[in-house]
Amino acid sequence: MSKKHAKTLVKVAISLGLILFLLSRIDIPALAQNLARANPRRLAATIFLFAFSILLRAWRWRRLKI
Repeated sequence: MSKKHAKTLVKVAISLGLILFLLSRIDIPALAQNLARANPRRLAATIFLFAFSILLRAWRWRRLKI
């Protein structure tokens, strides 16, 4: 395995470890209860706006790289 692949593997392992740690600290029943009470339109709008902002940031970074 090359040094570059090993470095990438370490980064992925650390990221997955941190994600799993954070997910283990979430109270799943409380999260489900809050999502059940949430306004579906507002939740959909929030998810859409979040995804759209990521697309805008990606586009901006692509433009800056030129």
